[in-house]
Amino acid sequence: MYKYKAMKINGRRIDEHRLIMENFLGRKLEFNEIIHHKNGEKRDNRLKNLELKSRSKHTQEFMTGRTSWCKGKNLGRIKDGKYHCPQCKKYYSKDKFHKNKNKIHGITDYCKVCRIERSKKYNRKKS
Repeated sequence: MYKYKAMKINGRRIDEHRLIMENFLGRKLEFNEIIHHKNGEKRDNRLKNLELKSRSKHTQEFMTGRTSWCKGKNLGRIKDGKYHCPQCKKYYSKDKFHKNKNKIHGITDYCKVCRIERSKKYNRKKS
């Protein structure tokens, strides 16, 4: 499943959050402009949840863990040296997560148990 809401216009697929921001600004977005979801919910496209950032600024903030979604949703949060799983809402040590060098702390978003459950659920829907 694609993580963003999208729509087709003139046969082209356009992310809804980008379209909303373009309409608000009254112009097309440039390549170096990113629409950031403040609360971390990629399908929440209310204008008050969208923020225009430069690609470099967004990358800089995301890589250092200072984005607002870290504060708002407990995603990627650490408490007493343990990492938060947004699915089961529990904190676990780093070894309870799969490794992922592309993520902010070098681990997947969900703990191993939740990740397996999510993949089973997804595979059932596909069949």
